[in-house]
Amino acid sequence: MLGATGSAWSAVAAWADPLTGQRFLKIDAGCFSRGNPDALEADRSDYQLTQLGFNSRPFADEAPVHRTCLDTFWIAQTEVTAAQWQRVMNRLPPAGAGQQPAAGISWQQAQNFIQTLNAKAAPERYRLPTEAEWEYACQLGFPEGPPKRRGQYRSLAWYNLLGHRVDAAQEVATLSADQLGLFDMLGNVWEWTQDTYDPEAYIDSPRYQPTSTKPTGTRVIRGGSYRSQWRQVRCRNRASYPERMDAVKQLGLRLVREP
Repeated sequence: MLGATGSAWSAVAAWADPLTGQRFLKIDAGCFSRGNPDALEADRSDYQLTQLGFNSRPFADEAPVHRTCLDTFWIAQTEVTAAQWQRVMNRLPPAGAGQQPAAGISWQQAQNFIQTLNAKAAPERYRLPTEAEWEYACQLGFPEGPPKRRGQYRSLAWYNLLGHRVDAAQEVATLSADQLGLFDMLGNVWEWTQDTYDPEAYIDSPRYQPTSTKPTGTRVIRGGSYRSQWRQVRCRNRASYPERMDAVKQLGLRLVREP
């Protein structure tokens, strides 16, 4: 398997859930460098500014860079769509329709969706990705790293760019897939992860299968949205949102299937 800095990805196994039709790609076990080498420790006192996520520069919560190793997991090729949400929950999501992402989803609503899906899809089991799993998959899909110019990812991501700006989340998979074969990992809607948000999580993060469970009342969101500025649209950008607050329309979810 190529590392997260490899130039391509080949022979990725795929599987489709028979209930929702959601396709999943297999991510083999491996290790990668997690975190941002450009994050400044001097910024650590500023992380309160990112309490609602949406930070546009590398804060100290993205440091230090550290080696992380993960077991095999399967990640959904697209964000959960409104149609898939309706198929599972028998009602529309707070925002979105058809092949648009299910949006306006709070963390608790995401958990309720997963619980209902697991009951209907047994013996298959689904969950949100951990923050580390999400970043690993994103780095594999974007091995060139963060954007170096405003329009660099316009063919891959919906974000706030002149001539590319939209007022709502767009149908999934209308732009090109990344190098891993995933759609909309960056832009469109922010994606919930399982981890609680801890600005100091990387300081003593375990090497193997890390996840943050410190009770902070907020959860990590990743990937940016259609309203994000271009500097936010990067794999290492950590952001957060209160888990019990009603969600803004830029929040959705992507599933992981347990092996």
